[in-house]
Amino acid sequence: MDFNQFLQSAAYRNLAGAVDDSTHRGAVDLTRAATFDINREIYLEAESRGLTLSELLETDEYDPTPTGSPLDA
Repeated sequence: MDFNQFLQSAAYRNLAGAVDDSTHRGAVDLTRAATFDINREIYLEAESRGLTLSELLETDEYDPTPTGSPLDA
């Protein structure tokens, strides 16, 4: 099955129906994210707090997305 056949399949229709459109809120400004340099120190900070890098990046001090955004670290 190629991708176009998949788009015509019942599996795709079921998948597309399962997507909750209420969580999509339009464009998100990620310019603040570009200011973070992911380096060894960030990993060490996460480790010292007992967090994974993803968990650290989701904290208020690092997360550039607004509350309720469908995006994550």
